[in-house]
Amino acid sequence: MPALQEASLSASDSTTTTAPASPTPSPSSETVLLTACDTAEDSVTESGAELVCTPDEDGMLVWMTADKSKVLLADRAAATAKAEADKVASKKALNNKVIAAQKAAAQVAAAQVAAAKAAADKAIANQATADQAAAAEAARVAVEQAVQQQAPVQQAPVAPVAEVPDASAYYPNCAAARAAGAAPMHAGQSGYRPGLDRDKDGIACDK
Repeated sequence: MPALQEASLSASDSTTTTAPASPTPSPSSETVLLTACDTAEDSVTESGAELVCTPDEDGMLVWMTADKSKVLLADRAAATAKAEADKVASKKALNNKVIAAQKAAAQVAAAQVAAAKAAADKAIANQATADQAAAAEAARVAVEQAVQQQAPVQQAPVAPVAEVPDASAYYPNCAAARAAGAAPMHAGQSGYRPGLDRDKDGIACDK
């Protein structure tokens, strides 16, 4: 009897004893790869492969191999750098365009100012020429008026009074006048007559 009870107890112990739980196998890389993860840049090693939590093309955090993560992140960084460079280049081109437009506007304004100044200078020069011409004409008129005002009044020429030979004495020639002691005879004197005044100097028989 005791032997039977002992055997029974041994059997009971053997049936009630719980076998140790086998460890849960780690998920393979196929089950973890491309599944969602929580924190970027977290990494795990599954079946000898390193998996990194990385944002995919849609921005979702998923597990992917370290090599693919590096390539994706490098491509993304290059795309970001290119976009930033394109943005900077576009901004620079816009600034250059604005500067060129401002420069062109300044050149147009300067040309307009220069044209206005040239027109004003020409108008001033024309006015100065006209003023000089007007002053010269006024001076000429003033000189003419002054000359006219200062010119003596011309008297009408007086007709020479015909000298009437004195009839009280008559000499047929200068020899007779000399013989009478009357030569030379001046116009208006007794015995003077134009016939005896050969050179018509108003003195008869003087030669």
